[in-house]
Parts: sequence; structure tokens; C-alpha cells
Amino acid sequence: DIDAAFVQRDRVSGANSQSGGLSFSGLLNAIDGVAAQEGRMLFMTTNHIERLNEALIRPGRVDV
Repeated sequence: DIDAAFVQRDRVSGANSQSGGLSFSGLLNAIDGVAAQEGRMLFMTTNHIERLNEALIRPGRVDV
């Protein structure tokens, strides 16, 4: 589920880069930033939509 992907997002900056993981900013960039690829579909699931960051579920980025 997408709500479990960045639970500790407020940790010290750079922690994700040391472990080789994807940062929250990197995810947003992959969805619709310069790294986005046309013609791809991304399915995100959650049981807790209230836990999702507003930047992730803003209109135009995902359909809720």
C-alpha cells in the first residue's frame, strides 16, 4: 500500500539515499515530473486515504 511506503518520511534528510530507497520527492517526480514516462499506468492502493500526503493525491496527479 502506498500509505506504508513513506511512513518515516520526516526522518533526517538523506536517509533514503543512503539505503538505496526511493525518496518521496523521487516518487512524485516519477509520477508526473521530468522522470515520468508517457503511456504508463500506476496503481496505488491504500486502506488509509487520510494518511496520504496532499501532494501525492492532488487533482491532476491521481484519481481517487
